[in-house]
Amino acid sequence: MTTKIVSARTVVGMEIHVELATRTKMFSRSPNVAHPDNYDSPPNSLCDPVSFGLPGALPTMNREAIEMSMLVGMALGCRIPDRCSWDRKNYFYPDLPKGYQISQYEHPLCAEGAIDIPLAAGGTGTVRITRAHLEEDTGKSGHELPGGLPAAGSIIDYNRSGTPLLEIVTEPDLTCAEDAVTFGRELRAICRALGVTEGIMQRGHMRFEPNINVVLTLDDGREVATPIAEIKNLNSFKAVHGAIEHEVKRQAEQWLKDGIEMGPGAKSTRGWDDVKQITVLQRSKEDAHDYRYFPEPDLVPLEVDDVWRDEVRSRLSELPMQRRNRYESQWGLSAKDAAALTEVPATAIYFDACAAAAANATDLDDGAAACEAAKWILNAAAKLAHERGLIRTSRASRLSSWLGSSRYVKVAISDPAPRRSCSRHCAAAMTIHECSLNHATCCRSAMPARSIRGSIRLLPSNHRRQKTSLPARTLRPAASSAA
Repeated sequence: MTTKIVSARTVVGMEIHVELATRTKMFSRSPNVAHPDNYDSPPNSLCDPVSFGLPGALPTMNREAIEMSMLVGMALGCRIPDRCSWDRKNYFYPDLPKGYQISQYEHPLCAEGAIDIPLAAGGTGTVRITRAHLEEDTGKSGHELPGGLPAAGSIIDYNRSGTPLLEIVTEPDLTCAEDAVTFGRELRAICRALGVTEGIMQRGHMRFEPNINVVLTLDDGREVATPIAEIKNLNSFKAVHGAIEHEVKRQAEQWLKDGIEMGPGAKSTRGWDDVKQITVLQRSKEDAHDYRYFPEPDLVPLEVDDVWRDEVRSRLSELPMQRRNRYESQWGLSAKDAAALTEVPATAIYFDACAAAAANATDLDDGAAACEAAKWILNAAAKLAHERGLIRTSRASRLSSWLGSSRYVKVAISDPAPRRSCSRHCAAAMTIHECSLNHATCCRSAMPARSIRGSIRLLPSNHRRQKTSLPARTLRPAASSAA
């Protein structure tokens, strides 16, 4: 007799990686690509011996990254222990030059917290935080050229190597895709309000990895749990929602085919195909012993006393959910207006100042003054800001989103011996297939992307048809700029 599924209960735990916006990297003085000053840095230009893992290079801790992590932990209600330690997590990736990652395993910086979120089914729910530990990010590997064009091999940018990375791990307390997205949005709002990250998803400042499985109730009364699938490196809330919805359906269908339940060695890692809207198997998931953790010999344990804790705690500001609740309960704002005003921390601060000024300058009570200030900011002021270009998406941002996040360029060259006047030559004799705003390479030289923007504008409108008529050449980025 065929077993039937009566009902399915979704179980989701989240792992969130937050790139901290310190000026320097986690274990060296090299500039940090997650800081706004370094967004447009050419590939492999924010590196030093520590980033490259060269012999004899020793790490030193970044105090600001530690304090930022403590700040997030406190905002999430975590316990900050008196002592934490560093561990080596051993695995091989081409973008991990040392062959290991400095992380925290047994004794993390933050532990045992919780955060309340509004639930899709109504009311509020608590998401428990298992831990939040500090580590270093890896470099960035690319396996195809921008636009999905094939590459002869992999391309690697080590700018991100060593970026301070806070990994926040939750208990499996989420029960639907909508709640997972709500949690992700709330965590992003908290991190931005605390000033620890810019939170630009397209730049990878926050990456979400939901761990999903389904508890199936069968027609014979039994309950079975499907194997957990971890979906890697999602950098949009749309992707988080789509991946969870797809995975719940896929796991139920897969169980009907093979009957495999959750058990040792059954966990898998999958990627998200944003075009096909499906998850794709990448590998079976390692257990902790596969990483061969052991104490980091080049770093002493970190000790946190009460004085340091109190100093960091004094920097805690009003959190977004608390601010929204205050706007709604104290001033009578709608939930929609409160959410809009608290989306960007600077807007919320400005609104508080406007509300106070309106109350002082008029006969309105505080609630009425706040409502009028909210209407002005969300309508007239927003319109004026758009007209002045203050919150309009810049041409650079629009072009960046069109071209994708890669920093590499593929050009088609009509002249087998290109001239050295790169920018003029690009405009006259090259068709740019894909490029980026951060870096471009042509004529065997590297040059800042600013110098090719003119050539992008000068390309003929039918340049896409020229792709097939010109021989394509892929060039490797050089380390220095050429005029």
